[in-house]
Amino acid sequence: MTRVGDFYGAYVDAKGDYTDPDVTLATALRRHYLTPDFAERLAAWENENQVDGVLRAQNVPARWTVTDNGTVGNGHEVVVTLTFGSGETTRRTKLFVLVERYDHIVDIATTSAR
Repeated sequence: MTRVGDFYGAYVDAKGDYTDPDVTLATALRRHYLTPDFAERLAAWENENQVDGVLRAQNVPARWTVTDNGTVGNGHEVVVTLTFGSGETTRRTKLFVLVERYDHIVDIATTSAR
């Protein structure tokens, strides 16, 4: 769970500077935290949907939280809740992040694998 939190924290920081987002850092974080197979599938999904696949959005969340969702097969599922906007325009997106036993992210989905 901590590893997913570390990834999302660093990724949001890298993408979140609207005047100068750190694309190099965001790419390096993906290479470090995602399995190569999932990175390939995620890039294809992004090309099809025209949004950032890690965030499932075109913009960056104002807040995010991670919670444990238990064991799934040989891995572990972590729920990442992203909060976009503020006040009355707040929107939340819940993502289910599957982590393999070697602590690499193998999937990000909008529904649980459980």
